[in-house]
Amino acid sequence: MIEINEISLLTLTNCPHCHTAKILLDKYKIKYREINFDNEENKEIFQKLKINHVPYLLVPKSEGYDLIDGDININNWVKKHIV
Repeated sequence: MIEINEISLLTLTNCPHCHTAKILLDKYKIKYREINFDNEENKEIFQKLKINHVPYLLVPKSEGYDLIDGDININNWVKKHIV
């Protein structure tokens, strides 16, 4: 299991859904680390998590992390936990 100790957004360059997710997180001033698949050093993270589409939001919890996929589900998570 990968250790996730901060909210992280898994993205791909030029992905419109990723852009939407980033705008949403920025709007509500949610601090996050962007992990872009196009960066060679991040590809291992995607492989270990078996991520085959983006965006994905990784939210740390006491044991492990929650994976929230897609901009709509990320929006729902923000509304439930932040707004």
